[in-house]
Amino acid sequence: MRIIDLSHPLDAATPVYPGDPPLQLTRLMSAGAAGAPYTLHAIATTLHAGTHADAPAHFLPGGPSIEQVPLEYCVGQAVRIPLPGAVETGFIGAADLQPFEARLHKFRRAVLHTGWSAAWGTARYFSAHPVLTEEAAAYLAESCGLRALGLDFPSPDQSPFPAHPVLLRAGVLLVENLRGLEQVPDVFEWIVLPLALRGLEASPVRAVAVVRET
Repeated sequence: MRIIDLSHPLDAATPVYPGDPPLQLTRLMSAGAAGAPYTLHAIATTLHAGTHADAPAHFLPGGPSIEQVPLEYCVGQAVRIPLPGAVETGFIGAADLQPFEARLHKFRRAVLHTGWSAAWGTARYFSAHPVLTEEAAAYLAESCGLRALGLDFPSPDQSPFPAHPVLLRAGVLLVENLRGLEQVPDVFEWIVLPLALRGLEASPVRAVAVVRET
């Protein structure tokens, strides 16, 4: 069995969505220093820094919050959808996804592998990433009945955000800023567990792929 980390580490240098405050780590105590018995840090961040999951409440007033997302959406078999052309065209349409329809229906958890995670840390990561068309979002959410969707880019859309509401209205757990998808097979077990942040719209996650080798 192999466990592949699909998450970006969090530290003070973590890139954040343009306009969001930077992640801050504050050391409050250091074990052994000035008689302190243990080390203690505080963290200040938006819930959308690094690899994270969006709940419907992110875009839908009164929508389910992150601790209300069914845990079966967060653990189980997922299908990897390779979309190498998306970086060049800048978008993912329904026609790009339809060849994978049988697997999308079967597993209902999917990750879109475009290779855009290679741009992590660059100025263009948040501004030039591929996006889903509204039609593609509806295809995944409604036609395929997707429960969870992972992306190796920061968002399924750009302002005015046509894809987010379509996905979240259908209850899809949206996981953004994945990495390492080139290491996973076409079908794998994913574990993406948000914190149980009561009433909030998102959470950082530790996303992993479990590959059981025979």
